[in-house]
Amino acid sequence: MAVVISFINQMNLMFGPGILIPLILGRYRTPKEEERFFMFLDLKSSVTHAEDLGHLEYSSLIRDCFMDLNKPLTLNNAEIYQYVGDEAVITWPLREGIRNLSCLNLYYDFKKELVRKRSYYLHHYGLVPEFKAGLHFGIVTAVEVGQIKREIAYHGDAINTAARVQSLCNQYDRAFLIPKAVETILSITNSDYNFEYLGETFLKGKAQAIELYGIVDK
Repeated sequence: MAVVISFINQMNLMFGPGILIPLILGRYRTPKEEERFFMFLDLKSSVTHAEDLGHLEYSSLIRDCFMDLNKPLTLNNAEIYQYVGDEAVITWPLREGIRNLSCLNLYYDFKKELVRKRSYYLHHYGLVPEFKAGLHFGIVTAVEVGQIKREIAYHGDAINTAARVQSLCNQYDRAFLIPKAVETILSITNSDYNFEYLGETFLKGKAQAIELYGIVDK
């Protein structure tokens, strides 16, 4: 029994919590529609940090940051969809993301964790890492892909929009941005955050402008 539990734990570490059982059961062998939040979480000033630290130390920095992301992920019932360089793509089923405002809390819990580890990061890297984020939700298609390396892939406009919203953080000098649709759905249950209206903007590849909001810290 201990061997089985150890194996399951190792597989969960490899695939991520909540992924192993659906893969075993073949839930996503044919495409399924799901409504989900996606957050793109990206290291600020990544090019500068990489140049200052060199690629080995920079890789160590990213490793440590994503290790410190684990606790906020667990606290907020979030799933890692992908790690892409210095960026983490995080997802929740719609209801899970709304519950207790997990899709917002994760960012600030992660921020607090990095501040708590401030002395460690200053000692090892001479900096305290900061991240920027973009969030969106919508209907996506989930399907199992790959044979040698199996994983669940998501396809849909919600993912592209979240990525493009995050890419505007520097332009608007804000750490966390959301479109109007997210502000609307979260305002219904929100009592902890304020949303700052930033106006309309066009996202790359989009014909219609979106209304953009910044998240004001609790």
